[in-house]
Amino acid sequence: MSWDCRSNEYKNRDQNKAALKEIAEVFFNCTNEEVLRKVHNLRDQVSQELQKIRKEKVAALVEKKRVNVNTSMQ
Repeated sequence: MSWDCRSNEYKNRDQNKAALKEIAEVFFNCTNEEVLRKVHNLRDQVSQELQKIRKEKVAALVEKKRVNVNTSMQ
């Protein structure tokens, strides 16, 4: 199963289904749907955490600029 969306293997649905089935059976002993749900949930969690980090960085930069402007005015 390929995670690189630029790869031709990524677009091969039959190959992806076979890999997903193998992952489900060998590693988790569950259905394909359960593995898909788990992957989807993990992807969403990572995305949310990255978004939080980006917001914190932007807020820190804005605060730093605000402090620099206030300091230079004194």
